[in-house]
Amino acid sequence: MIGKIFLLRWIIAAVCVQLAYAAPSNDHRQVVLIVWDGMRPDFVSEENTPALWRLSKDGVLFRSHHAVYPSATEVNGAALATGVYPNHSGLIANYEYRPEIDSRKLINVENPAVVRRGDELSGGNYIAISTIAELVQKAGRRTAIATAKTVGLLFDRHLDSRGKDSVVLFAGE
Repeated sequence: MIGKIFLLRWIIAAVCVQLAYAAPSNDHRQVVLIVWDGMRPDFVSEENTPALWRLSKDGVLFRSHHAVYPSATEVNGAALATGVYPNHSGLIANYEYRPEIDSRKLINVENPAVVRRGDELSGGNYIAISTIAELVQKAGRRTAIATAKTVGLLFDRHLDSRGKDSVVLFAGE
């Protein structure tokens, strides 16, 4: 539990640092999207998670949310990254048979090597539609993505073409 709290604080601090150094703009709106896989609402309280609790009170909290596909982290992560359902993003399961990537077995769709290979084979369209991060960067704005699981890497997987002021912090394996 202490390790998870440390990781949570590290991720929030990293995002706050990135936002603090954001380029000046006439548009002072900033968006922070926080997603926890398996985070139950009763875990968020003033005494246990004060920063998250304040964010839930001052921001938007989705009380009646639901997954686009039951118990499929990568599919739901792609839906959050793109804003579209699985039949439009191209990721329909956590493990899929994609013979062009590996003809011998199912692939884990969030594995960084698989994602890179999928982007190589599809001309950068492993996910069939632009992610929120890609759209924000195309508009000339900065993005910061902090993730403990590889599914978070789907939000911004084009390391070589990302704007110099955008960052991805990965605390996973």
